Amino acid sequence: MIFEWRELLHELEGFLLLPCGAGDKGKAPIDPDSGLPLKDWQNSAYTPQQIHQMPKHVICVGVRTGPDAENLLIVDIDGESALTYCTELCCCVEDSGWIIARDTDLTRLKVVFRITNDELSDQLALRGKIVISTCESPKEQIELFYGSGQCIVLGQHLASGGHYFWTGLPKQISKPSVAWEGLIQNLLKNKKISSQKVSPGCSWSDCVPCPICGRTELDCRITDDRSFIQCHKGHRWHPPDLSLGETIIAHEATWAYVGASENAIGPCANFKINETRKVTACIPGKSLLKDLNIRPARGGRANVGKVDWAIQGFAAVGIVLLAAEPGTGKTTLLYRVAEVIQEGKDFLNAVPVKQGSVLVIQGDEPENITMRKLNRMDVKGQFEILYGDKSLDTNSLSEIVRSKSWRVIIVDSLTTVLASSNCTTMDMTMAERLYELNKLASENNVLVLMTAHLNKPSRDGSGAPMKRKIIAWADISGVATISAAVNDAWGLTPKDNCFSLHALGKRHVEAGTEWILERFPEDYDWELKEVTDSLMPKEDANIKSLIVSFLGKN
Repeated sequence: MIFEWRELLHELEGFLLLPCGAGDKGKAPIDPDSGLPLKDWQNSAYTPQQIHQMPKHVICVGVRTGPDAENLLIVDIDGESALTYCTELCCCVEDSGWIIARDTDLTRLKVVFRITNDELSDQLALRGKIVISTCESPKEQIELFYGSGQCIVLGQHLASGGHYFWTGLPKQISKPSVAWEGLIQNLLKNKKISSQKVSPGCSWSDCVPCPICGRTELDCRITDDRSFIQCHKGHRWHPPDLSLGETIIAHEATWAYVGASENAIGPCANFKINETRKVTACIPGKSLLKDLNIRPARGGRANVGKVDWAIQGFAAVGIVLLAAEPGTGKTTLLYRVAEVIQEGKDFLNAVPVKQGSVLVIQGDEPENITMRKLNRMDVKGQFEILYGDKSLDTNSLSEIVRSKSWRVIIVDSLTTVLASSNCTTMDMTMAERLYELNKLASENNVLVLMTAHLNKPSRDGSGAPMKRKIIAWADISGVATISAAVNDAWGLTPKDNCFSLHALGKRHVEAGTEWILERFPEDYDWELKEVTDSLMPKEDANIKSLIVSFLGKN
């Protein structure tokens, strides 16, 4: 029976689900109301209950993967040669707690894991689509889904007339075994995109991810000698507006804009490689080793378990995002952060901070509005403010970090301060720049606390925007790999008569941590009322300090 698969939907509670059935193969996300391809599916998610009630043109269900989906990784094994490739590397499909197979071809299946290795997660997120061919005829391959594309896990397989079935359950997902992690690392090192000749003497392949626009789908094209790109002008991903001859730096190369054209996919901008950075590989001999920064791995136990918190339990050094809807008061909350760190007082009257100098870079509000707020707040701390009439490039911000003149740098916001027409938050280049800035800030013991704008919310049955109760990584405006480029993120939403400040989770703060805040409208002051299901920050810090002290002595 066609709808039998829907009885398993409840097992997918908590996943970022997409109704599918569009396109010739019936695998593309579909608008349940119109039956047309779903717009902006990269930022959409549905519940099992919603999909269960959808009409019959929804024939299968896809899931989103990657950092936004709690580090979900799907390895798509497509064919007998692909299965053999895995087996020869000692990768058994039974190592996965959830296996998705097809009843019309048992050699085409998917294995699912949760990535717990932060470094591996960052590498996967920054690389985009990863495919390696294991056989050309018949076409067989292994593909990794992690933040790029969506993956069908339940329902009909239209092309074969079959259905997907499971061995194990989603709740049994575990981290990859040593063998599987080795295979993933191998695919990262030998990333390969299949090519297709489109005209005599000129061979093209899919450009994924596109260094120009950051697209992780298959619309942009690149020549096999990697010297020429046709960057598709789409709705979500699009090339920057440049004049002829202007250049953009991406993926260790300088690309020059050489004009517009149109191919089979549609309008595109053409870019020719202008300059590449030459990298010479060598094995260092003894004469070189003395100049390398090689140190013992064991550095003593004094710092076991320690995190360099600027704000205890909330923000450590590196980049931390604060994402919220307009009007929630996130800017006044950050002004209070600046005040207490400059003065060395408790944040929210309850959270210990490390005293230090603070610089606020304000790009969302003009100076007169900012001064009006600060006067109303009766701010005492003498922190400094840089007003940005235009975007501040990451090189300038890097110099500010490197100067060590400020222990904390507050940026309001990512979009208005760092983005530009040549590098928007939707560009893969933005994630790469944030990654380098995060690394630099961490090395220099500087906290960069940055506000982030949100995508437009989904609409309810009446067409009105739905109010978010919590914020997830997928809600943050920008390319998905931004989540891999920062240390932590928090969301701020109204909750009853208070506010929920909740952690999205990444490196230092566990996902789901929630602080209930009260905001006082008369002077924009904030106070911590309670921590959901946990101790207040000072109590928690005291217990952790005792544990760390014990570990250091033993």
